[in-house]
Formats: sequence, C-alpha cells, structure tokens
Amino acid sequence: MGFELRLWDESTFDSPGPEVIEQALRRLDEDNCAAILLHHDTGLWLQVLSGELFDVQTGCYVLEYRVGDFGSRHCDVGSDIQAVIEAFQGYAVGDDAWTHRLVWS
Repeated sequence: MGFELRLWDESTFDSPGPEVIEQALRRLDEDNCAAILLHHDTGLWLQVLSGELFDVQTGCYVLEYRVGDFGSRHCDVGSDIQAVIEAFQGYAVGDDAWTHRLVWS
C-alpha cells in the first residue's frame, strides 16, 4: 500500500515500516504536535493530534481517522503513546484490530 507519514515539523516518510513509525511518533511534543498517515491511492488517513494548538491537554493524544467519503471517527487515548504507535502501525499494513481496542466517537 502506498502510504506517506507526515509530521507537523514537515518531516515525511514514504511507505514507513513499523520501526520508522514508532521513531517518528515518539518525536511528538508540544512543537511537533501532529502526524498523519495518508494513503496515496484512496486519500484515506489516520492522524494524531496533541497539544494546545488542537485543544488537547499537553502530553495527551487524540486519534482521528477518515471513514468513507465524508466521515471521521475520534478517540481520546490520553497519554498512551503506545496505543497511538500500534494504531499507526496497524493502519499502515491494513490490520484494523487497533480500531476494536479503542473507544470511538
């Protein structure tokens, strides 16, 4: 699948593997406060937001992913960066198990 990982600081990674995803997401902080994994072919995406810019408590994360043509789902994962990493890693390989481990709105 053709994915690109983009961080708020404008770093980009083409077709990132699990290790690259983990290293990139562990760089999230108050200044580098968002990341998106974009599927080139479908335009679908998974993103994480953090920090005051997105009205998220410092050190906490909110996941959002695109569902279909117009919808999206949100999940407040608190300070669990590992849940964020596992979601991104699963999304990158088409494994949706991570969606069942989280509570979505």
